[in-house]
Amino acid sequence: MRLQEAQLGFSFSPAPSPSRASAPLHAKADAGSSYRMRRDAGMARAHRADPVTSHAAAAQVEASGVAGRQRAAVLELVRRWPGLTSIELAGRSQDLDRWQLARRLPELAPDFARQGPPKLFGGRSHVTWWPVKA
Repeated sequence: MRLQEAQLGFSFSPAPSPSRASAPLHAKADAGSSYRMRRDAGMARAHRADPVTSHAAAAQVEASGVAGRQRAAVLELVRRWPGLTSIELAGRSQDLDRWQLARRLPELAPDFARQGPPKLFGGRSHVTWWPVKA
C-alpha cells in the first residue's frame, strides 16, 4: 500500500475478473472508522451501449492501477476542498483535468464522497462534491 493510500485509510486495487462483479462494494477493514475498498469497488465503467473499445479502455485503466490512483487523488482533493465542483477541483489539482475528475467522482460515491447542492459556475449549474464522514 502506498503512503498516500495509508494516510487516506483505504486502498484502491486493480479491477477484479467479471466473475466477481456481484461481490459487495466495500467492507470495513476493522472496528475503527477507516474503510478498505474491495477490489471491485468504484470500478471505471463504460455504459452498456458504448462500443467495445470503451469497455476495453475501462478494463485497461483499472488493470493498470491508473484509475485507483486517480480515485485516491480525487478523494484527497474532495477532503481538502469540500463543496467544490469537478471544474473547481481540477483547478486545484496538478495532475488531473476536469474530465478525469468527473469520471472518478461518481466512483467514490456513496462510501467516500457524495453529491451536494448544485452551484452556479460559468453560467451553468454544476454538482458539488463533499466527503463522507467516516
